[in-house]
Amino acid sequence: MLSATKLVLLAIPLGGIASAGGLGLGYIIQDEKLNPFKKEIKEKKDVSPSPLKDKEKDLKFSIEVIYNGGMYGDSPICKGWEGDASGRKEPKILEGNDCQKLIKSTWEESSGKLLEQLIRADQKNVASYFKRFFSLPDNKRDLLDKNKKEKWSHSGWECTNKEDKNNTEKVIIECNNTKQIVVSFGPNSSDLTS
Repeated sequence: MLSATKLVLLAIPLGGIASAGGLGLGYIIQDEKLNPFKKEIKEKKDVSPSPLKDKEKDLKFSIEVIYNGGMYGDSPICKGWEGDASGRKEPKILEGNDCQKLIKSTWEESSGKLLEQLIRADQKNVASYFKRFFSLPDNKRDLLDKNKKEKWSHSGWECTNKEDKNNTEKVIIECNNTKQIVVSFGPNSSDLTS
């Protein structure tokens, strides 16, 4: 057996090692960066474009309409309807930078021509818009289909449909008024057409 002195001599170094280890471990735990017991979960930021985020941005207006300035004045007019457009809601007039952003995004997707009206909406709201402002009857709603590529006419308007590349649930419809306006200044004056 071991003698008592040998046991004491063996216990002292082992106690010292345990104490030093405990102090070292306490030091590590105190420093949060070195704490092996603290589980750190770093959240990664998603920087990829999200279709949902794009849709949320796009859903601000259910219908967006740009009127060319040549028809109503010097500069284009932009209007947006929020929510369901089937009611008698009045549109919000977009001014300045908001209108310019809408023009840029919509005209880039359209033919690039300055048409009299550009309308962007989903199928339901575009049907409501054309029923209200173009008197388009329900039996002619097929004219508004985003897959319809050929030109169509109604009540003096010639229109073309395009699928919205940024939101495939929406359609962009470009329209020009084909009616000629005759202005007369008296019995001997010539007619002016525009």
